[in-house]
Amino acid sequence: MSIEELKPALSVEEQIKLLNSKGLIIKDIEFAMQVLSKISYYRLSGYWHSFLRKDNKFEHFAGNISFEDIYHIYRFDQKLRHIIFEVIEEIEITFRTKVVNYFACTYGPLKYKEPEYFENAEYHKEFLNEIEKAIKEQENKEQFVRHYLNKYSGEFPIWVVAEILSFGSMSKFYSNLKKDDRDKISKEWTGFPSEYLKSWLKSLVLVRNLCAHYRRLYRQTFAFPPKLSKKQRTTIGNNNSLFAICFVMKYMLESSTWENFITNLEALFEEYEEKKVDISLIGFPNNWLKIFRSSI
Repeated sequence: MSIEELKPALSVEEQIKLLNSKGLIIKDIEFAMQVLSKISYYRLSGYWHSFLRKDNKFEHFAGNISFEDIYHIYRFDQKLRHIIFEVIEEIEITFRTKVVNYFACTYGPLKYKEPEYFENAEYHKEFLNEIEKAIKEQENKEQFVRHYLNKYSGEFPIWVVAEILSFGSMSKFYSNLKKDDRDKISKEWTGFPSEYLKSWLKSLVLVRNLCAHYRRLYRQTFAFPPKLSKKQRTTIGNNNSLFAICFVMKYMLESSTWENFITNLEALFEEYEEKKVDISLIGFPNNWLKIFRSSI
């Protein structure tokens, strides 16, 4: 397998000339220069990829696509991330609270240290290592961490552990609980068995991290699709889409929060309705509103 040389760095002016040579319409050169001075060519390229075609190895933009169209899609994705991140934040805090309250009240604040309460001893050992690492990393940053190190000889109750670990680490903690414990938490919260919640958390951690690091949601497929019931699969279709992940969030949110989320999405879609934004590229069908408000 031959290794290609890296492409040379281009100035903003050269980037604009390259895009223009590929058939991208640039109505306002000054605007394009301002955008590319703030948002890298490489970051924006993820949004114009679906408009590119290849003829005899020559890459060109198909259709009447302008730089402004690409920028509108970028801004749509940016606003979409903000809307989704806010809702995931609420789910994450609720999840931490429910898991901590259940475990602490059922077994005690320090029983997370003992492998007998978990399914996989090796995963449990990794979890304890993550706690130790997080404490060391945050000792000089967080006063409450130093408080527990000094006053309680480094004994951290589960409710404090939940504040120093990531969403991903806490979802692994939940997934390694004994099945009866997982089911009690999941059914009380979502109405579904724990196999569903385990899957949903994995999907949400991925989307949350994409949002937190300003990664693209538009035209994105997901390695960890949420588990759906047979009836849900029939309605939703492709479950490795953002639409499917957003759909399952309804079971983890209060109805008022879910309705507010729908309203915000509807407003965003309407704002970009006349642009080149295609909501099918985030998995949303035309009847998404009806599905989101359905009882499945």
